[in-house]
Amino acid sequence: SKATVSVLNWSAAHDTRRQPSTMPPGPWQPWVDENMVGSGQCAAGIIMTLEGAILAYSPCLQITQEEMTKIANALAITDQDTFETQLGMDGVTVSGAKYMLLRAFCEEGLVYCKLKQAGLCITRTGCLILIGVYTNGITPGQCNMCVEGLAEYLVEQGY
Repeated sequence: SKATVSVLNWSAAHDTRRQPSTMPPGPWQPWVDENMVGSGQCAAGIIMTLEGAILAYSPCLQITQEEMTKIANALAITDQDTFETQLGMDGVTVSGAKYMLLRAFCEEGLVYCKLKQAGLCITRTGCLILIGVYTNGITPGQCNMCVEGLAEYLVEQGY
């Protein structure tokens, strides 16, 4: 069954990224298929561990382990200036497409990127990284609310 996901009101109080991560249990594919893509607010999605191990993803994405490891490593940075510089210089690559950094918030582990009419919302929880992709027909705000809301729900569930 689908979990109800509320709109995120993220704050530093929810920042659990400095806690050690563990491999989360359970099937993660329904979270991408039903809660992200099935909501109509993401064209595609990815859920992975803080170490970059892919747990679930949309089959339309041709993601590589190297891409996911780079994202995980960037989200492990704890200094805002370094965080923005790293992501700003390198951008974020998903499925071979290089997205330009729009905004990055180190404390929240939140990143927004854009490539033409498409974009990404990336956020982290205590042990997961969620990536939502938007394309034509989906607004950045819809994707952001979906991904951040799902992250909030997962944080509340201990992830």
